[in-house]
Amino acid sequence: MSEVSWSSDETRICSGSFDQTVRVWEVSSGECIRTLEGHFSGVTAVSWSSDGTRICSGSYEKTVRVWEVSSGECIRTLEGHSIWVTAVSWSSDGTRICSSSNDTTVRVWEVSSGECITTLKGHSFDEVSWNSDRYPSRVKVVSWSNDGTRICSSSYGQTVRVWEVSSWECIRTFKGHSSGVTAVSWSSDGTRICSGSHDHTVRVWEVSSGECVQTLKGHFNAVTVVSCNSDGTQACSSSFDKMVRVWEVSSGECITTLDGHSDHVNAVSWSSDGTRICSGSNDKMVRVWEVSSGDCIRTFEGHSSRVNAVSWSSDGTRICSSSHDKTVKVWEVSSGECIRTLEGHSDAVRAVSWSNDGTRIRSGSRDDTVRVWEVSSGACVSASAFEFLTAPLESALVCRRQLLPVGLHELRDNLSWSPTLSDLAVAIDGKVIHFLRRVGGTPSKTN
Repeated sequence: MSEVSWSSDETRICSGSFDQTVRVWEVSSGECIRTLEGHFSGVTAVSWSSDGTRICSGSYEKTVRVWEVSSGECIRTLEGHSIWVTAVSWSSDGTRICSSSNDTTVRVWEVSSGECITTLKGHSFDEVSWNSDRYPSRVKVVSWSNDGTRICSSSYGQTVRVWEVSSWECIRTFKGHSSGVTAVSWSSDGTRICSGSHDHTVRVWEVSSGECVQTLKGHFNAVTVVSCNSDGTQACSSSFDKMVRVWEVSSGECITTLDGHSDHVNAVSWSSDGTRICSGSNDKMVRVWEVSSGDCIRTFEGHSSRVNAVSWSSDGTRICSSSHDKTVKVWEVSSGECIRTLEGHSDAVRAVSWSNDGTRIRSGSRDDTVRVWEVSSGACVSASAFEFLTAPLESALVCRRQLLPVGLHELRDNLSWSPTLSDLAVAIDGKVIHFLRRVGGTPSKTN
């Protein structure tokens, strides 16, 4: 099996396989309810339309196919790539599909006519590296340094890069992971970076020298998130192994294992004083942990789907969490009560953060918007769209003024705010980091 994709209502999954088929599965029963046959080479990518009626798939045969789920028929075959297709994605209105390929292009297709309406060029084949699964490396995560002068990015190709924002130059490349890098986090002083990987490890890198100063081993599955505490002496990591681990950075020792979630842990966040950690999981729970003892001191129940992100208020009295259920919830730590449910997003909410004064919350969603909420009233005071900026990172990674190849709803959590809240750094499949600026200029500060 090469790739899987959820339907938007999370009742079905489609999967693509090297056996040249796409299968549709009913989650509740576990049954295969449809087998889509037509590709004559291995299927490399699959994606649902937002209304759940169609699936598109990419293949080693260099084509993209569009399928009617109800009948199982192939209603369109999109031809134009000269090497196999690596990824496919629908537009939110279901009228267009974009596909990327090892021919170094991204193509945008009109579904109704089957025509390629745009070919986005700029990637260099020489710049493509390969991982153990035979796929080209793709930018996975980006993160700004606290002072806003540098960005670090991680790749499925096992590397972490550091970019100087003023010059757009790559000033450091860290290599050492044996599988794709899934998460990165800066120390508060900007001297070190922690990275997590599918190789089950967390690595600590010295930015000035480029050396790996520590390899943290203990997880039994892919690491999903890493986060450094405020003084950089400790790091916590979450994993598909359902655990959160706390590490002493200087020694590399795991000093605490936080065990209590019943499914993958997707998010972790330190309290400002470094004494507690909160975590969010596919089990729909948010848990609060005492770092010194490893005890779970509070469990928040209320989300109806998996928790994607968590964040502490600066005073440590409240936590906000976002979920695939399209809501943001605000929790009182002392009582464990949900004191506010923020509703307005029309798709899964992937990211949340507090203003410094604790009066507002920012949330980012797959519905293409970032919303600002007034916590006291629960009102949405701002919903922002974005315009596309161009910023070449090096000659092989030039992205000149073109259509953004995917909508924000496809970016998931692969984005990071600048400290001024005016810009987003966005990692998109194809080894390009895009920069987006809030329409209307720099927003008024919410802190």
